[in-house]
Amino acid sequence: MSSSASSKTIFDQAIVLRGQKLGDADKIVILLTRNHGIVHAVAKGARKTTSKFGGRLEPFMLVDVSLTAGKNLYTLTQVQTVRAYTSPIMSDYSAYLAGLALIELTESLGKFEEGESSNQLFVMLAGALSSLSSQSLRPLDIVNAYFLRAISLAGWGMNPTVCSHCGSSENLRWFSAEAGLLCENCGRLEVLNVSKPVSEETLHYLSDVFLGRWESVTAISSQHSAKIAYGLISTFVHWQLEKPLKSLALIEKEF
Repeated sequence: MSSSASSKTIFDQAIVLRGQKLGDADKIVILLTRNHGIVHAVAKGARKTTSKFGGRLEPFMLVDVSLTAGKNLYTLTQVQTVRAYTSPIMSDYSAYLAGLALIELTESLGKFEEGESSNQLFVMLAGALSSLSSQSLRPLDIVNAYFLRAISLAGWGMNPTVCSHCGSSENLRWFSAEAGLLCENCGRLEVLNVSKPVSEETLHYLSDVFLGRWESVTAISSQHSAKIAYGLISTFVHWQLEKPLKSLALIEKEF
């Protein structure tokens, strides 16, 4: 659904990130919209059994929405289901944990202005949720791929194909929680707080999930690399956000 030029009402596609209670029957819903970034909207009467919104405002739902601008929050006036990812994701605990991680990171990053970055993040999240719901890829691979791509879109610079310090694509060997992946020369610079060297196998895995080379990613032999890569990615994200993401601790225990 295309966005409206009106300053009072917008029509857009959105992914429901989460909701919170408001008063006796209302709900505040946090949405990632395709064209307007993160939006906080009031869904009046959403918690009533007779609500016209039904179950369309649960996390992971992909919906078409109509939103009217208010003083502080939008008001949600219409919701139509586009893709119902909630049930299949919540029915599998590993997929559910992965979904929570995707949503938590998205909300933490979601200060994108309206425009191309918002659209790219929306498309990436919709694709990740689709893969989780269809169980077409391992949940941990989906988390690793989404995190790498999302933080790259945010400009944090953990691109597994180039050194984050000098831009070289040769001899990537080191990881820094502050800078990301580094080449042999930059990795030995003490100022970058290098934590440890990275194996060639793990580097191949990081590159594969980032670029979407799923045949290599889904190989049984990549499971060990997926766990190591996850540790690097989560360490990098915590450093950049300067706070832990609660869902990442749960994933670490599960996988």
